Amino acid sequence: MKIAITGGTGLIGRPLVRALAEAGHQVVVLTRNPRPRQGGISFVEWMTPDSQPETALQDVDAFIHLAGASINDGRWTHKQKQAILQSRLDGTKELVRIIKNMKQKPSVVISGSAIGIYGEDRSITYSESTPLPERTNFLGNVCVLWEKEAAPIEEMGIRLAFMRTGVVLSNDGGAFPLMKLPYTFGVGGKIGSGKQWVPWVHLDDLVRLFVHVIETPAIAGPVNGTAPTPVTMDEFGRTIARVMHRPHWIPAPAPLMKLALGEKSVIVLEGAKVVPTKALNHGFKFRYETLEPALKQLLHLT
Repeated sequence: MKIAITGGTGLIGRPLVRALAEAGHQVVVLTRNPRPRQGGISFVEWMTPDSQPETALQDVDAFIHLAGASINDGRWTHKQKQAILQSRLDGTKELVRIIKNMKQKPSVVISGSAIGIYGEDRSITYSESTPLPERTNFLGNVCVLWEKEAAPIEEMGIRLAFMRTGVVLSNDGGAFPLMKLPYTFGVGGKIGSGKQWVPWVHLDDLVRLFVHVIETPAIAGPVNGTAPTPVTMDEFGRTIARVMHRPHWIPAPAPLMKLALGEKSVIVLEGAKVVPTKALNHGFKFRYETLEPALKQLLHLT
């Protein structure tokens, strides 16, 4: 297959591009800074004033759209929040424009989203069919608008899936290096109440899930990119401590986290319980169903 991807240099995009190329697919990475072809990976300029990427994408079979400013960079100033939202809306608008101008359209598009869309209610277990909360926080609103912007793709008769990604566990970035850091120095402990949910997923499984969605015609709409066994923040910390043989004893109270991170503290202080019902119902097999084996692999203990 020929597969186009935006956000191909990000935490998820890099290993996904590599996995697709190693599986023998032709991969086209859309980027503001194109470079020469590397094996089965080619690069096409997009999101610049003169770029017309659709000219190089006429025979693409599938599209994966991951582009957007990181939510982890710096404090959430007004400027940063605008960048987080606008980068996702602008990129998705351009994606829709590109596909409209393609004579031969892709058979499937996977557009990025996140579990933040489910809000902060800890009493509900969210599958893909659970109604979304009417009101939510900044990240939830971003996800709602992000998914809405991609809706015209489905109206063109193309299978459209939204990958609602959880807390991605990887050594190459994201939350995990920061989450394990206090335990490295023996000062880890409960964050906030500890009762907030952490719907985590190992990066290897998430990459495989993207491929599974592309290869499974019956999958459309929202797909929860999370492992089957979400844990509370306190259990997450205790598992890190157990695996690393470190204490879990110094709490980080919510007021301290809010002081340190500002509005961004919602990432660690709040979280809903999210499960990957659609992936499981369509035959996806997780390599890391539970947290401890995932952590041991990341910490090179297996």
